[in-house]
Amino acid sequence: MIISVVAGARSTATINTEGRNVRDVEPDLQELEPSEAPLTQILSRLETVEASNMLVEWYEDQLLPDFDTLGAALGAADATMTVTNFAFYVYGDLVKVNDNEIVRVSATPTTVAVAIQRGYGNAALAAPNGARLFITGNAGMEGDGFRPSLTTQKVPRYNYCQKIETAIKWTEEEINTETFAGRDLPNEQDKAIIEQKKRYEKLFVHGMPNLDQTGAYPVRTFGGMLYYIQTNVKDVSAGFTEAEFEDFMRICFRYGGRHKLLFCSPKAIQSINAFSRGKLMTYTDDDSYGVTITEYKSAGRHIGLIEEPLLTNASLNDLTGIAGYAFLVDPMNVKKVDFRGKYGQTKLHENLQNPGDMFRVDAVRGTPSFKMFLDQTHGLLTGIND
Repeated sequence: MIISVVAGARSTATINTEGRNVRDVEPDLQELEPSEAPLTQILSRLETVEASNMLVEWYEDQLLPDFDTLGAALGAADATMTVTNFAFYVYGDLVKVNDNEIVRVSATPTTVAVAIQRGYGNAALAAPNGARLFITGNAGMEGDGFRPSLTTQKVPRYNYCQKIETAIKWTEEEINTETFAGRDLPNEQDKAIIEQKKRYEKLFVHGMPNLDQTGAYPVRTFGGMLYYIQTNVKDVSAGFTEAEFEDFMRICFRYGGRHKLLFCSPKAIQSINAFSRGKLMTYTDDDSYGVTITEYKSAGRHIGLIEEPLLTNASLNDLTGIAGYAFLVDPMNVKKVDFRGKYGQTKLHENLQNPGDMFRVDAVRGTPSFKMFLDQTHGLLTGIND
């Protein structure tokens, strides 16, 4: 055995010489084939946080509700109104009924029958069951003490970190064989990084959170965008027009930022291009996260249109299901998560084979997840087929 000695301090150059470096592939994960995995590319460029537990948790909160509906018809002479959600009201609240009369809540309710004083704005009028109730503010009586307290309860949300791996295996003879078109080992390493990125992309879109503890050790999967977007879902299978698109934007931009990203199936982006060419501008610069984005502007709203190739079926002529999807993401309310430790952040780990094996094994490994906050700031279009 030939002994090599190192004089002085050992450094990273020493490790490089020994061939023991673990390659950190996060930059490669962002750069290799960004158009094949645009969501992963963008999540990698946004804020990434480290998880100290395989269960990733967060809390969401909202302001007090403004709207409710009548649970029964209201007569013009009634001193109580039946509401749907009595917990929304406290003493002194002013409520606009059916976009007309304003009434005042005269006692904090304990049932759906809310005591009211009539005619605080416009004459007392009858209103049908299901009429809109709009809580506009409150009015206290002179000499009153403090108002009853009303706050919202924070809602816990969660996701899991998921172990994901792409492995490559070579015989020693294959590695050391001269080949055309470059060395096989680095080519396969780059391909493994791309494959890992595609796996992330599919899961970030289609994943479902699950914890399986039936085996020797737990298996966890994380939920994706389509799992967390539940509120602003619009079916346009009856006909996708610019008016329908604008209505979708109106709903989705009620909350959150003014710049959002719409990940479109190839069919969806084709349909949007057809009716809005005059409003589109394509750019690829520092603000585009490294992917090609076409910007759609309307009434101060900015939507970046991004083609998501994974929203297709096996047959490209099959436009059912996900082939007609487009999901809107508020980048202010998503975060990529990597579990801490050796196999948490995405890395290419080399020479994982057992010492006596006559082959080499490398693997790209990562344990990612993501957080999607405030469902109402995101949205989903379905049924785009024309």
